[in-house]
Amino acid sequence: MNGPAPNRRLGARDGIGFGWGNQTVFKTGFIYRFNDRITFRMGWNGGSQNVPADQTLLGVLAPASFTNHINGGMTIKLGENTELSWGYMHAFDEEQRDTNSALLGVPATARFAGDALDIGITRRF
Repeated sequence: MNGPAPNRRLGARDGIGFGWGNQTVFKTGFIYRFNDRITFRMGWNGGSQNVPADQTLLGVLAPASFTNHINGGMTIKLGENTELSWGYMHAFDEEQRDTNSALLGVPATARFAGDALDIGITRRF
């Protein structure tokens, strides 16, 4: 194949793109205050895929398609006006295949997984 199929070109009516759509999301979580200084948090997020399979090729440039992840963290009060917080997120491994994009005659397959760690200090003035 020489170049993209005419109906799959960027900007064409049915062309490839980011293709983001609506997403249905379910979340649950809890907060446990161990004492006046320490608070624990945990949660789960599950949702539908918001990037259709036929938009996989460019969808990986802005990976916003995690559909199942867990979160945890805690906050420690260090003083009257200072807190130290951390949070961890793990997005479970997912794979999405697009046999229709064929921008250069090659189908796209994307595999997503992720971990994130956030650490912050809050100081109230």
